[in-house]
Amino acid sequence: GAEEGTHHHGRASLFFAGVNPRQFADSGFEIAEAVKAGALGFVVVDTISAGRIVQMLWGAAAGKVESLQHVTAFTDIALRAEVLRRLRPLKVVIDGELLRLASPLQFKYRAAALQLMLPATAATQTSR
Repeated sequence: GAEEGTHHHGRASLFFAGVNPRQFADSGFEIAEAVKAGALGFVVVDTISAGRIVQMLWGAAAGKVESLQHVTAFTDIALRAEVLRRLRPLKVVIDGELLRLASPLQFKYRAAALQLMLPATAATQTSR
């Protein structure tokens, strides 16, 4: 159903999930506008090799990563990523921290989930 997202099936050597539209726009992903409107953005790279990493870096510099043949980008409101043939936990980077998590991984968009506390001086400056 719509609450659970749609079904995406494929193989991935590299998987990226994000909610920052600028990350997608700066690399040339057309999904940036949908992410800005409140969707989760996902990028899947089917196979990784040294040559493909170089292609991705050049593509990112040119703002054309999405046009590379082995890269797929899509949006959804929820996603369950499951690794079928791996017994060990997955290495996952969240906000720059390396974690080991068990499959399946669940991604779900929550509006206004992050709340920030600002010092009183910063709060008064932003409300002016």
